[in-house]
Amino acid sequence: MKRTLLLMTLTAALLGVFLAGCADEAVSTTIREYNIEEAAAIIDEVEWLTAWLSQEDSISRGNAGKLINLFNETLDYQGENMLTLAMADASEWEDSEVQTISLGNEYIPPTIYHEGVTIVSATEEEKRQASDDKGEATAYHSTLTIRKEYAGPEPKLQDWYLEYVFNKRGLDGEWSFVCFNGTYNVDVALPLRESFAAAPVLVQEKLQIID
Repeated sequence: MKRTLLLMTLTAALLGVFLAGCADEAVSTTIREYNIEEAAAIIDEVEWLTAWLSQEDSISRGNAGKLINLFNETLDYQGENMLTLAMADASEWEDSEVQTISLGNEYIPPTIYHEGVTIVSATEEEKRQASDDKGEATAYHSTLTIRKEYAGPEPKLQDWYLEYVFNKRGLDGEWSFVCFNGTYNVDVALPLRESFAAAPVLVQEKLQIID
């Protein structure tokens, strides 16, 4: 059964709102490379948990709820969507009497903890709205795109990529997940890197809540 990830498409909408009030004001755009290590840190927990999920054949209903909460910490309430896509039969999740949910690993995307997959770029596009009076920036809107690609012999993943897209408002705002770009569902099994066994301490602590 082929599935398609239901993505939020808020980037254009949010940008439209930002620009709507700027008709009489100058908007400058700056595109810069974002630090790769900092970008990796933003998505690292989700990537590790996704890789962990790809190794499981099933998950209890209680642990599924806990995992959804962990995904939501980075992906802003997309956790249930991600986990549902990983299920072999989503109707099991909808039936509250089913306590063990079967997983279909072919619906789980490759991660940076799988061999051949790496973050190849992180780009921040910043838009500043300047007032006519003083020329000072009065509003900020930034979009961060973190792109991972596969470089290996697997034919199903040739030219494959997946991007995380985040938005931020204001200089001191926090990155908020918007959507994925690229191909999410890939029916392929890649071996894990050795680094998977050395889970980040934070993830290890959080994963302890899952039996």
